[in-house]
Amino acid sequence: MLASQLPPVEISKQLAVNGEGRVHHMIVADEAQADPARRAFIAAAWQAAPGWRFTPLAIRRAEVGGLPACSERSPFSQYFVFRFEWCDGQPISSTQVGAAPGRT
Repeated sequence: MLASQLPPVEISKQLAVNGEGRVHHMIVADEAQADPARRAFIAAAWQAAPGWRFTPLAIRRAEVGGLPACSERSPFSQYFVFRFEWCDGQPISSTQVGAAPGRT
């Protein structure tokens, strides 16, 4: 893939993260319709996702009505936009938090 020096590619993904901060599921909106070059980037994301770590969602509850205060980690999902491109002859990637496809 690196030797091809493909044009910039953006891939929107929804990542589901468990209570330990590990990606346990990923959805790519246009995966089924992707052309072969785009599928290579999607496959690379699938391969990399198990190694990604996030800070789990922390839910803290104050003491209420005699119930003690508590804190727990909770799973969450978030959309991200991953961009792959070339800059000065080097492959680079960037990520930003995104909206669900079709939303602004």
